[in-house]
Amino acid sequence: MIRRPPRSTPSNSSAASDVYKRQGEENLLSMTIVLPTGELLKTGEAAAPASDKPYDPMGATMFSFLNKIWFGAQGTLGIVTDGIVKLKTLHESNEVFFIPFDKVQNSFKALREIGWLRLGEEVFVMNSTELALMLAKTPDKVPELREQLPPYTLVIVLRGSREEVDYQEKDLRDLASKLGLKLMTELPGVEDAREAILKEIEYPEGWKKTSKYKGARNTLPFITPWKRIPIYDEIVYELAMKYKYPPADIGFLLIPAEIGRGPCHYSFSRDPNNPEETEKVKRIYYEAAERMVRMGAFFSRPYGRLAEIVYKRAPTYYLTIKKFKELVDPNGIM
Repeated sequence: MIRRPPRSTPSNSSAASDVYKRQGEENLLSMTIVLPTGELLKTGEAAAPASDKPYDPMGATMFSFLNKIWFGAQGTLGIVTDGIVKLKTLHESNEVFFIPFDKVQNSFKALREIGWLRLGEEVFVMNSTELALMLAKTPDKVPELREQLPPYTLVIVLRGSREEVDYQEKDLRDLASKLGLKLMTELPGVEDAREAILKEIEYPEGWKKTSKYKGARNTLPFITPWKRIPIYDEIVYELAMKYKYPPADIGFLLIPAEIGRGPCHYSFSRDPNNPEETEKVKRIYYEAAERMVRMGAFFSRPYGRLAEIVYKRAPTYYLTIKKFKELVDPNGIM
C-alpha cells in the first residue's frame, strides 16, 4: 500500500508544494550574456524583472528556455557575465538506499515505479566499476572494491523533512517488497557507504578523483531510451574484446531524468603514459560512437571527431545551428 501524508491538512499541503518548488524544472534560472556583437542579452527572470521571485515554477519557466541555448554552447555563442542558480537545500533528513541488480535492464521496472511515485532527490544507476571509482578511498582499492560490489547498483537518496523522508522510505520499502528487490542501507566492501554517497553528492570530487585510478579517463556521454542500453553494452564490450582493452575498466552511469529515457555514459580509464592503451581507448570511443549513433543514441554536446559523426547524420540540425551561430556571431569571433 502506498503511504502518502493526507493532503487535506494545511501543513502537508504546504510540504507538497515545497517539494515541487524545490525540484522545479531548471537549475540555471537566468543569465546575462554579452553576445559576440557586443549586445547584452538577458534570459530567465532577468528578462522579466517585474517578477518578485527568482524562480516561479508555475509560470516563469517560459522565460528560461533561452538559457538552454547558451548553457549548452560552451562559450561559442557569447560570454555569460552573471547568472542566478538554485542552491541545494540543506534538508532536515537525508537517507541513502541501494538496490543491487545483476543486469542493467533489470533495474528499469524499479526506475519507472520510482519515477511514477516521485521518490528520491537523487536517483542513478552505476555499474561496479563506476561506483568503485566514486567510492574507493584510494585508487589502488578500485579493483578490489569493484569485485565486491554488485554488477549494477541503483542508488536513491531521499531528502526532506523527517516526516517527508519517513513516508518516502515506507513507499520505497513497499515497492521493493512488491518487486522482490533487496533494499540495502550499506554496500559490501564499503565502510559508511551512506556517508560516502552523501559527501560525493554534496562536495563532489568528481573527475579529479575518478581519473586517479589510472591517471586519465574518457567518458562517452549520450541520451537514450533505457531499452536500448543493452544494445550499446554489446557494442562497447565487443569493441573492448576486439582491441584487448580490459572490460573491467569500463564504467557505466545512468541518470533516469525522465521515465524511460535519460543521460548515460560509458567511461574508459587509461594510463596517459601508455600510448598503446590510449590508442585502444581512442578506437573504442569513436567506433562505439559511430555504431551507437546509428542505433539512436543522441550526443548532445559533440566535439572533434564526435561532432563529425553526429552532424553528418543530422544535416538539417547542423544547418539550423550554423544559421543561429551566424545570427548571433556574424563575424565568427567566438
